[in-house]
Amino acid sequence: MPVFRSAAGKATQLAPVGFKHEKELQRFVEENLEVLLGIRLVGTEFSTGEKHGGRIDTLGLDEAGNPVILEYKWDKSDSVVNQGLFYLDWLVDHRGDFVVAAQKALGSGIDVDWQSPRLIIVASSYTKFDPYAVNQLNVNIELLRYQRYADDVFVLETVSEPLSAKPSTKPPTNAKQKATETTYSLENHLARTTKTAQDAFMELRDLVLALDGVVEKVNQKSQVTYRTTKSFAACAFNKTLVQVQFKGGRQISDPEDRAKDITSYQWGYQWMCDLKDSTDVPAVFELVRSAYELEK
Repeated sequence: MPVFRSAAGKATQLAPVGFKHEKELQRFVEENLEVLLGIRLVGTEFSTGEKHGGRIDTLGLDEAGNPVILEYKWDKSDSVVNQGLFYLDWLVDHRGDFVVAAQKALGSGIDVDWQSPRLIIVASSYTKFDPYAVNQLNVNIELLRYQRYADDVFVLETVSEPLSAKPSTKPPTNAKQKATETTYSLENHLARTTKTAQDAFMELRDLVLALDGVVEKVNQKSQVTYRTTKSFAACAFNKTLVQVQFKGGRQISDPEDRAKDITSYQWGYQWMCDLKDSTDVPAVFELVRSAYELEK
């Protein structure tokens, strides 16, 4: 997309400059992974072992605890989607390897949710067939397009999102996993709270989903997440209310003093407020919309 710089009322188009090679792109994304995508880095060039003979470009963990694979597409002819699917399949079959790596990189207290492992492809361009092919697959694949411009400007946009929240790409491998793993729906989350809180959440949900480019992720154990290229808010349900977590930096506009700073014990989201009934919706939505504007 064309990007312009405005100075003294005059617009000047910035020239695309690109990266010298794929490793430079990968290094830039990994060094800015949390800012760009809300993902913590678990490993780079992660080996899948001698038997499988491959290396995952970037391995991470998102705010909801979902494992994430990132692969970089340097050339239009690259079969990076097929390669990424191979690695995603390997990841689901080698959960223990990922957990060990994540604990080593992020600490022993991390929580991994295997309901919706993600595959993200980062490229400067795609063919017209790529989004179509991705949408036919029953896995969480996201296509992101990047462009780098003069004056150190970097743009990242979503080309294709999964059509719906989808469970893990492979069934559990043993009886214990089968007994403990569940595919979560919106109804599962709503059932945890009161009818009054449910109604308030549905009002808030309608407002959030009306924002441009917002995707809802429900197939998660502990929360429903809302994001564009990265998450900006999440809703957790308990017996009497919905806890709405959101981003916003160190300073936010909160005239009713509803938000609680949760930075010290919640990675990814700095603030939280309660949603008890419909009277809370307007104020809570303004806080969430501010997070959306910051992160979109």
